[in-house]
Amino acid sequence: SRESGFISFVGAAAPVVLFACATASLDLVRDVIRSNALIVQAEEAVSVLSDHFGPRGEGGLAVIGSDWCEPAMLDLESKFVEGGLAPVTLHDSKDFSHGRFQSLSLEPVLSQAVLTLRTGQETYYEHILSRVLRKEVGDLRVVELAAATTESLGMLEMLLAVQNFSVKIGTQRGIDISKPKKIARNWLQLYRWDSPLVGGIDAPEN
Repeated sequence: SRESGFISFVGAAAPVVLFACATASLDLVRDVIRSNALIVQAEEAVSVLSDHFGPRGEGGLAVIGSDWCEPAMLDLESKFVEGGLAPVTLHDSKDFSHGRFQSLSLEPVLSQAVLTLRTGQETYYEHILSRVLRKEVGDLRVVELAAATTESLGMLEMLLAVQNFSVKIGTQRGIDISKPKKIARNWLQLYRWDSPLVGGIDAPEN
């Protein structure tokens, strides 16, 4: 309730916390929230991948994951776009089996950094995908975040980690992504504050 600005962290996490509580014990959910193992991985990912972002986010970020990683992927895309950090492309890892790799194999796109997400044990296909990405895109452009937990707990663990990742990328650039600044009034007309549109746009006639 105390959050303000365009970007909500609690609002994105609350549904996942509730789902995890409904499918796992409260103690396990509490342990995931208090753990910082994957958050440390996320901070290390910032130090590696941020070198491959231009000052205005040129190059962008390709995020690859599937299944329980989907809420984290969608949240990361939202944070990056609404915070003005960099363009993001989301890929389901399974889609690489029928040509999704073309998005990363073309020379102009190789400036993208790649963040792969997974929960639990690495599958054989994920192993192959990681090996090919590191060979073709480059070791320094590919970082994996791997949640130790699985299913709903892994989903929560990954979501909290990518939220930290987004904040750290913004902080490194001097951007508080929870409260974006220097937004033109015309853009603010598209943003809702307590229901009414800012700027006094007249409602369309029926």
